[in-house]
Formats: sequence, C-alpha cells, structure tokens
Amino acid sequence: MNRIEIPVTHLLKTPEGGILRVHGVPALLEPNKDEWSYSLEVSGHLERLVRPVLERGLIAGDALDLEYIESEEPLLNTNPISEMVARAIVQSGLSKAEVARRLGVPRTLVTRWTHPRYTGHTVDTLERIARVLGGTLAVTIELEGAA
Repeated sequence: MNRIEIPVTHLLKTPEGGILRVHGVPALLEPNKDEWSYSLEVSGHLERLVRPVLERGLIAGDALDLEYIESEEPLLNTNPISEMVARAIVQSGLSKAEVARRLGVPRTLVTRWTHPRYTGHTVDTLERIARVLGGTLAVTIELEGAA
C-alpha cells in the first residue's frame, strides 16, 4: 500500500521555553499504522524555516505560528509588528478570544494581526490593542549611523 500525504502541525519547544508551531507540513502516513514521517525534502524545508526563529530565540511563554513553505531560502520576511502583537498578548496573560471580546472584534481578526506575514496593522489598531492589554504603544524610527 502507498503512503498517504496529510498536512500536520509540527510543534517545537525551544530551549528557552517558547513554542513554535508550523502549520501545513506535509507528512507521510503509513496505512494501517498510527505512524507518520517527513520525507527528507520536507525535513530540509522545515529546518530552513525554523532555523532563523530558533537563532533569534523564543522566550518562555512566547508562541509563534508559521505556515510551511517549500523554499531553498530561510523564511526571513516575517513582520516584526505581528510578532510584537503576539508576544504582547502572551505576556498579558489574556487569550486571543478575550482580547477579541474586549475589542469587540471577531477572534479571527486577532489571529490575523498575529500572523507572521500580516502587514495591515494601523497605528489606531495597535493603540487599541495596547490599551486592552494594559499597555501603551511606542513607535520609533532609528536611523543607522545617525549621531
């Protein structure tokens, strides 16, 4: 019998205690067994995807969700604003559902704001999120080589 390919979520706990989830990883399911594995090619893509995140580190309580992509290059185009929002929610101790309830928006919208590739954040939205989390928003522009 042939193996069946199914998408799975790969969970990884970092040495610092953070959680990294990679969604949509193609796994090979063995028929008539409760075992699955990754092909060597998928393992390579997964390694290139998670390596930059592990090098930056995820501290205890942090969680990051990524989508699996087949690329020869590491995933470098994650949005730091999305990561900041996700980290602030985790540090606040509130769930995404509770943040959504307090903001009066669907939970899916909060999930979108924390997606690593989402780039549609507005200053108004970030200020509202910060207030709900009990914080403030600070925006800076730092110029390289400026005195």
